[in-house]
Amino acid sequence: MKSSADTNASLLPHNDTPKRDTKYHVGLRALEPEDLDLLYAIENDPGTWASTAHAAFYSRYVLKQYIAAATNDIFADGQLRLVATLQMPQAEGASSCGDGTTSFGDGTLSSGEGTLPCDEGKRLSVPIGLADMTGFDPMHQRAEIGLIMLPAYRGKGLAVSVLNCLVAHAQRLHIHQLWATVAETNAAAKAMMAAARFYPSALLRQWLRTDANYVDARIWQRIID
Repeated sequence: MKSSADTNASLLPHNDTPKRDTKYHVGLRALEPEDLDLLYAIENDPGTWASTAHAAFYSRYVLKQYIAAATNDIFADGQLRLVATLQMPQAEGASSCGDGTTSFGDGTLSSGEGTLPCDEGKRLSVPIGLADMTGFDPMHQRAEIGLIMLPAYRGKGLAVSVLNCLVAHAQRLHIHQLWATVAETNAAAKAMMAAARFYPSALLRQWLRTDANYVDARIWQRIID
């Protein structure tokens, strides 16, 4: 089973350039059985395969078993897959948590545009993509990240808020560092990473294969304070 972190070479979507959108808030939650159609659509989209280390179709049966087996414990599994959601910003009975993040009773973490405001209570929530932490190293407290946004939610700056949410959750898990591999040709992904306060570091020559040739990639890191 590949994870969305396998798409970190491009950090889909390519056209998700940072734009301010204060109408909605972005959140993260655990996988639910109801997410089977979401997983099926994303995992079986050949358009994402060029940016992954896998190119295979998955049946509904396999994906259903995957969801059922998920423990949502990065310390046990070495990885964590979360569903990115779009939420109304002002929930009934909202309150401030004071730490810049939201923790709903169902495990949802909420993020706003950059500042990660904390609203708790009832809300309308729609899945918009998947966010992963994989290759978790418990000794050095670091993990690789990956992100896939559904096509309808690309180009709105929402991916930046999803990355902010992922950083906030990593901080709760006492993870020291997140990192991703981004193609040097993917200007939108690089802008997205920079907007989420990741910084470029090591250059990997001819690291990724495309239909035409090989392209360079760069490691992007975020040290969590």
